[in-house]
Amino acid sequence: MCVIHRESLDMQCIALTTMTHFECYQCTLFINGRSLLLICIYRPPPSSKNKFTPKQFLAEFETFLGGFSLNVHLPIIIGDFNLHYDNQTETYVCQIRDILRTHLLSQVVNTPTQKKNHILDWVVTPDIDLINNLQVMDKCISDHKVIVFELPYCKPKLVKRTITCRKKEH
Repeated sequence: MCVIHRESLDMQCIALTTMTHFECYQCTLFINGRSLLLICIYRPPPSSKNKFTPKQFLAEFETFLGGFSLNVHLPIIIGDFNLHYDNQTETYVCQIRDILRTHLLSQVVNTPTQKKNHILDWVVTPDIDLINNLQVMDKCISDHKVIVFELPYCKPKLVKRTITCRKKEH
């Protein structure tokens, strides 16, 4: 999981450790007197070792969504959900779509994000106008592609730095 941002942005991130079936980081971005909640999720695929099931994840994720108010923060949820969002007939995908609808959220990635041509990595938002210029790019760094998007906020001005150096004497 990775969030790349300019150093000049005021962002605070904390790991939420109360979840059992997925990893979660909550980042609050402060822009022009407003705050934006960015939630990063990684759901490990079920295995014989972890014994996780999609049903367990869905129950925990729905409880998680109920824990914050859409009126207080505009959440953007990003991450690797390890569910094939493109498979609209799959039972658990239908259930997660219902959960998102119930919480007035939309998943906006519509291009495969993984080499096996599935949409496993999602960008979820209550307002699709928050996500601009979304691109899914294959940077050959893993079997997953990189998702890049812009937010409709003015960038803070860069802080000018003066670097003083002296010539090295031989």
